[in-house]
Amino acid sequence: MNSGTANVMPLSFAGREERCFIRQSGSGEERKFLEHLGLTDGGEITLVAKNGAGVIVRVRNSRLAISREAADKIMVAPVICSRSHPRPCACPVPAAQKAAR
Repeated sequence: MNSGTANVMPLSFAGREERCFIRQSGSGEERKFLEHLGLTDGGEITLVAKNGAGVIVRVRNSRLAISREAADKIMVAPVICSRSHPRPCACPVPAAQKAAR
């Protein structure tokens, strides 16, 4: 399966416990800052919680709080499971999606 640009959305649009790949994490200084936090293009993150002020994500065994404004600028693509069960899932990332990172 391909996780191309058709499924790309802002991080703030992801559902609770939804696993995603980061496709673009801002620009310029903001991008550098996010990369230092572990939010790198192609990296996998999970949206843990969200409210009007922002989101909490799990990245590399850590949790980060991100403002709503910043979450709107981080573009992600959901991990697509090849099994027919409802999202979110905890299945391993399909090999085709790993290659697309």
